Amino acid sequence: MSTIPPNPDDAILWLADHLDTWGTELGSVGLSELDITEMQAALDAVTAARAQTVALRTASKAATSDYHNKIKAMREATSLRVAKIRTYARGTANPESVYTLAEIPAPATPTETPAPATPSDFRAALEEGGALTFSFKCANPRRVQGVTYRVERQDAAQTPFVFLLNAKEKSFTDSSFPSTSSLITYRVTAQTSTKDGTATYFTVRYGAGNQAGGGQATIVSQGPATETKAS
Repeated sequence: MSTIPPNPDDAILWLADHLDTWGTELGSVGLSELDITEMQAALDAVTAARAQTVALRTASKAATSDYHNKIKAMREATSLRVAKIRTYARGTANPESVYTLAEIPAPATPTETPAPATPSDFRAALEEGGALTFSFKCANPRRVQGVTYRVERQDAAQTPFVFLLNAKEKSFTDSSFPSTSSLITYRVTAQTSTKDGTATYFTVRYGAGNQAGGGQATIVSQGPATETKAS
């Protein structure tokens, strides 16, 4: 292990402390005044260099911060002028010529936000308490936000679908299904505030006599193409 600390700052402090002792005990430690003079010169040089390095680092940080502030100010000023050009272009008979002369792109034509995707891959389970729980997948387009899932239920064939709930996640629980039927059809539609996706229908079979005991629930059909009717 080195006697002199490996860390530069620690080494500077170590030498400064020892020079005081060595200067007092010249003959006793085997050093001469020339040794002390040379070591003091080395210490003064590195101390000055460290001070300069710290100053340069501080100045560099300040310069970098100033640079980024000026870049931000330049972007804001330029954005205002680009907006001014676009406003002028919209008021002319030939906006494209203005954009060409200004060498800036014309605004992109707004594209319609797509509808949500179609729910799929439904899984069902009959819980010990008697509730049916479901989970599913729905790979919505990236630009589609704020999707909820409208769940409707058809208790028997040829009867209308009745609204059950709006699920915020890709799962839901039905604890109110009728015990008189062992085959129920659900309709699930992904929706936003402006658009509905394609609905998916799926039919689940469960043991009518086992719902309180945690029996099995099986999805027997699912898909968006045809309304599957319970029977």
